[in-house]
Amino acid sequence: MRRVTGELRRHFAKQERLQERVQRVCRAVIRGSSRAVSAMHRGNVRLAERLLRRAERNLRSLERVLDPEGWGMLYNTVVSAQQEYAEALILNRLLAGGDLPGPSEIGVLPRAHAFALADVVGELYRALLGRIRAGDESGSGRILDLMERICESLMELDFPQSVLPGMRGRQDRVKKIVEQARRDFTIAFAER
Repeated sequence: MRRVTGELRRHFAKQERLQERVQRVCRAVIRGSSRAVSAMHRGNVRLAERLLRRAERNLRSLERVLDPEGWGMLYNTVVSAQQEYAEALILNRLLAGGDLPGPSEIGVLPRAHAFALADVVGELYRALLGRIRAGDESGSGRILDLMERICESLMELDFPQSVLPGMRGRQDRVKKIVEQARRDFTIAFAER
């Protein structure tokens, strides 16, 4: 009995250490990705890209340490970190005029990518407001177009809650943000 209990204790103690490590790394990814988004909004692209590279290294380190049981136990934690990283990376690419990267291209799970794409719309709205304040009709129009295309794409992800939990609420928020962005753009540039 003691031998079996000892074996179980060693296994779960190892899992607990793994969980603590993964949570620490995920918090670092989330913080770094958030700081990268802030840097982008301030126009500090160099800092944003440095923070994104660090976040990517942290995410890749998780892949090396997680076994199948660890993935099952820590799936939501890892998806949250991947989502924040993907959001920052997607925003950086789109604001720089690049194409939308896919989940396999940036090395995140499809669920994390879908959630990140929904969150990017809010960050694009923030960038749109900055362009509107600067009187940049062309730049504002480009960002609004991106927001509308992302919104349309997200509406195609019409899956049950059991497959893509929380997506319907995100889609509703994205639609509201895009509608507000259209109003803001129209009001700002209607006189021209």
